[in-house]
Amino acid sequence: MADLLQTAEALDECYLQHPPDPHSKKRLVATARVQAKALVKLLSAIQVECSQRADCEPALRRKRGAPRRYDPLKDRRLMEEWAQVRGKAGMTRKEFCALKRISLQEFVQAQDRLRKRSTEKAGDPA
Repeated sequence: MADLLQTAEALDECYLQHPPDPHSKKRLVATARVQAKALVKLLSAIQVECSQRADCEPALRRKRGAPRRYDPLKDRRLMEEWAQVRGKAGMTRKEFCALKRISLQEFVQAQDRLRKRSTEKAGDPA
């Protein structure tokens, strides 16, 4: 681009004045043509690349493995609620599950998942 601008300035100067050497004007015009062709190739390549990027949407990075079926945050909240009501007014796990409208098996599985996560976290050195 800088070369093309410099050549254009030189052409403007030649146009305003009569060059002493007619061959210098021809060389300058030939150089301008070469640079213009190079610029056209560059701009067309940029246009093609931009259109290709616009056509394809950025692919979302896929995580490995199956998606989580159980939300760790939801499990933790359930266990925190259970810890608050456990033993108060004789509340049992069955009564708590009925209050939360979940099965006892779901409650036990949530407890197991939470325990497993906490032992995995404790075992991680990082």
